[in-house]
Amino acid sequence: MQTLGLVLQDTTDEARKVYSDNLALVVTSALQHTFGPDFRLIIEHKESRGKPEIHFYVEHELGNKIIKSSPEKSMGGGVVDIVAFALQVAVKKLCKEPAQNGCMILDEPAKMVSQNFAIKLGQFIQFISKEFDIQINGVTHQQYLADQASKCFDVNIYNGSSVVKEKIPVIAPVGP
Repeated sequence: MQTLGLVLQDTTDEARKVYSDNLALVVTSALQHTFGPDFRLIIEHKESRGKPEIHFYVEHELGNKIIKSSPEKSMGGGVVDIVAFALQVAVKKLCKEPAQNGCMILDEPAKMVSQNFAIKLGQFIQFISKEFDIQINGVTHQQYLADQASKCFDVNIYNGSSVVKEKIPVIAPVGP
């Protein structure tokens, strides 16, 4: 019986590693597309009080030095926005349930991302939408991000009522 327990533990550890590797791959792709090739997500597995723990880190080069820190301490809030969005995509990608493959709704996915990076994130969102065949709807105050959308609406309040007007977005070329 003890041997079965070890086999199950090894299987669980291996499954955890496979899922972590896939999560890291998607998030690293988003980070690199948005911030450059020197960025990557590191997922470390540890055990604390007999229970597994997972820690996320963003690693990037600064000069000749490699900086490794938690996403929230790495270059401001923009990194957190990208990691959070990419983790949602990665979980959706790993999900085998067809019902999970439909639509994603994003609420301010680039609230802390600067203009240049928001444009790159918008291009990455387009790429992900096509690559995984999912519709991505989002709400943003970032005009640079909205300009990357295939369809865009302005919603404003006039005299206490919401007025919706379709806009023609500026679409940049989509790339990986």
